[in-house]
Amino acid sequence: MQPFKIRFAVEISPLLETLQHITRRMMSERHWPTPDFVGAGAVTNLELAHAAGIPFDGFRMESGPNGLIRIVASGDRGLFYGMGKFLRRSGMEHGEFKPCPWRGLSAPRLSMRGIYFATHFHNFYQEAPVAEVEQYIEDLALLGFNALNVWFDMHHFSGIADPAAADMLARLAVLLKKARSVGMQAGLGFLANEGYRTTPVDLRAVKTGTAHYGVEVCVATPQGEALVLENMRGVLTAFRDVGLDFLWLWPYDQGGCMCAACRPWGCNGMLKIGEKAARQFRALFPKTKVVFSTWLFDHSPGQGEWEGLARAFAKKPDWVDYLMADSHSKFPRFPLERGVPGGLPMLNFPEISMYGMLPWGAFGANPLLRRFESLWGEVAHLADGGFPYSEGIFEDINKAAYAHFYWTGQNEWREAIAEYVRFYFGNGNPATILHILEILEQHHAPVWLSEEMFKDWGVQKGALPVKDYPGWVRLPQSETLNAKRAEEAWALCGLAEADMPEWGAQSWRWRIVKLRAFLDKELIGNAGEPTPDCEAAFRELEAIYHAEEGESPVSPPIPGRKRIDTSSA
Repeated sequence: MQPFKIRFAVEISPLLETLQHITRRMMSERHWPTPDFVGAGAVTNLELAHAAGIPFDGFRMESGPNGLIRIVASGDRGLFYGMGKFLRRSGMEHGEFKPCPWRGLSAPRLSMRGIYFATHFHNFYQEAPVAEVEQYIEDLALLGFNALNVWFDMHHFSGIADPAAADMLARLAVLLKKARSVGMQAGLGFLANEGYRTTPVDLRAVKTGTAHYGVEVCVATPQGEALVLENMRGVLTAFRDVGLDFLWLWPYDQGGCMCAACRPWGCNGMLKIGEKAARQFRALFPKTKVVFSTWLFDHSPGQGEWEGLARAFAKKPDWVDYLMADSHSKFPRFPLERGVPGGLPMLNFPEISMYGMLPWGAFGANPLLRRFESLWGEVAHLADGGFPYSEGIFEDINKAAYAHFYWTGQNEWREAIAEYVRFYFGNGNPATILHILEILEQHHAPVWLSEEMFKDWGVQKGALPVKDYPGWVRLPQSETLNAKRAEEAWALCGLAEADMPEWGAQSWRWRIVKLRAFLDKELIGNAGEPTPDCEAAFRELEAIYHAEEGESPVSPPIPGRKRIDTSSA
């Protein structure tokens, strides 16, 4: 195959240099022609150039003379996203490279197109080789994500000087540096009253009705307030060289205080400490943004957190830039019915990892495209973007859908997922795989519990011991599951794979879809009990996720392997 000649008719910035590296990698992985980056005057297949009049971060793809394709944008990030579109729509047909046929103008409708990596539980983001996570960040940036948020979960550590804390901070810094290198904003999240495991007992918060580590800090005293600010300042200082663009302040699951002086937490204690934390943050990182989260507001009846926040933000606060709203299953009614307090731009926080399945990702891919079509459609008119909650790579398809939602502002996902199938699986006929994904969503149900985690909840739900998996129980199988449909999805996997090149069939993205279809077939067809063949599938998923040391919420069950849960202090 002849090399594919690409010319950058602009000065090569660090972002465009990174784009050249990514283009080489992606074309090589797919056995496409080798990209040859040429200078002025050379015969060229693809040209990237700047042009006035194109919306920020947008791009136009157009045809030139002699088969030339041009990507033009007002800035380098637009060229980056334009190359992403070019790659996703290109492919091989009958042994010949067919460059992207799409032409037109494309520009993002929403400003904050973020992703949140939950870096805990020894999940993929915490345990995978850093280079592998960095490559994944590149992939997400090409989809149009423009912000990455991470969390330094303090409760694991004795303090900022803990060597294990230093290791985690260093890892997070590397991930945020990579995000910056591909044009993404970088941010950190904090529980608004976060504490280390060494929080003095007399300064500890009164537990809320949600999950609580037991080491969060009560901010009703000057000593507690000072400790929270000191904890945050130590972490923020560790990122001075990286640079931060935004800070999250978080109320619950963990977090909060129910003492008389702090409650209702979301519109009382959190507001008081939040403003001081925000001003401290801006003193260290000027011209940055603060995101105030309302996650699980009013989870306890009678708290009136949304009402109280609306009163507190009757005048738009000068220390908050975005309000974040969402919940585990349904979007909160208050902003939908009463508007966003303070008239602030709103971000959503879609839960794309945990919903309706446990352990998260243990059974393979968890596509929930129709669910998210509905949820995003409900809030799209209010939101200026958001940050899907991610516990790993098993929900990669859901990320692709949200990248498209945030780019277009609409809730249609089929075009984006068809591109995903062609690009990541090498399959030129996406209809078969879209049908598989539909069946997988219908069967989104398996819930297994380690005996150490959710023990009481499992008993309440009538959990049963899992045969040959000591230490695990499972919920009874739903009557809505259909063994014939599960068999159909598995058979369709064979048809789809027959149309894939070897690199697509061996890619982790396809393997987690295929393994999910296999496990559905085995489990649904056996009344919820694992067959002997399930273990090999679980072990392959464990290797893909680098979950050998993972805690039970993020790890496939392996017979005989003891999972250690440290999720509560």
